[in-house]
Amino acid sequence: MNIYIFENVLSDYTAGMAVIAAESLIQAQELAHREFGWTASSVEDFVQRNSGWQEAASTFAVTGNVKAGILHHVYGGG
Repeated sequence: MNIYIFENVLSDYTAGMAVIAAESLIQAQELAHREFGWTASSVEDFVQRNSGWQEAASTFAVTGNVKAGILHHVYGGG
């Protein structure tokens, strides 16, 4: 399991961030699309429209009982 930290996402006037546990970058993007991709028709469309989701700013391998999902997120503000 990995922890992916995405920056420059969930933006309004300033950028937000998200921390996602997933087995792969693709799974992390799928989880983000399900949670935050309200207007995107597909994961590919979501990632293309929101460049902050293309690559994680940081990735950490973790051990133990961590379940895939959105661990934390902060919306950008005004």
